Amino acid sequence: MSVNISGRVALALAGGLVPGLANKQVFLRPSRTDFQYSLDGGTTWQSWQGDPDLAATWPGAIAGLTDSQGTWAFTVPWTDDPAETQLPGGAPVPGLLWNVIDPNPSTGPLVYFGPTRELVVGAAKNIMELTTLPEPDTWQVGSVTYSAVPVGPRRFVTVPFTSASAAASIVMPDIGSASWKFGTGIESDDDSDTFYEVKVDTASKTNTSGTIRISDLPPVGKTVLCHVEVYL
Repeated sequence: MSVNISGRVALALAGGLVPGLANKQVFLRPSRTDFQYSLDGGTTWQSWQGDPDLAATWPGAIAGLTDSQGTWAFTVPWTDDPAETQLPGGAPVPGLLWNVIDPNPSTGPLVYFGPTRELVVGAAKNIMELTTLPEPDTWQVGSVTYSAVPVGPRRFVTVPFTSASAAASIVMPDIGSASWKFGTGIESDDDSDTFYEVKVDTASKTNTSGTIRISDLPPVGKTVLCHVEVYL
């Protein structure tokens, strides 16, 4: 299931040598965050969570490190498989593209972006193979990331958590269905190394509310704000 996308960070030297560069960061960032994905064939679904440490530089991205040979790899859901990716109703085509960002070139970052259709990319592709796929599946190369705009009805709610409880309610105007999806972001004055995970209780979802939980109880005197985007 899914596709393994790989590549290499290397430095060309005189004499034709191209050694790989170890411990270099490469980023993976979706073109939108209002979707859910599964890496186990539709059994477990989750919203996309970017690395909070990258919020100031590459918001919504996650990072990978190159190995001793300069090689990196990401496991990426297929964009056209309903057992792996669920987009909002009415999402435009292409509804979701993946950005692979190499920030290491001295001239500025390189961004590779494109779809991951199951029958085209299969189980594994490297960057060179992706950029030489036939149209309309050819991955493009640029210096900025591709972004898509969410569609359909949306609600934005901020839910505060303190040391009193790790559970709270989402309250919002009627969105028309209890089968909504959601995206979340965490803001906090807790400067410890705790990174809070978010879960919505499925059975609690209604047209106007739901119960949201965070993975850790905030320390006394600290507040965790969970920003929630709800959409159909």
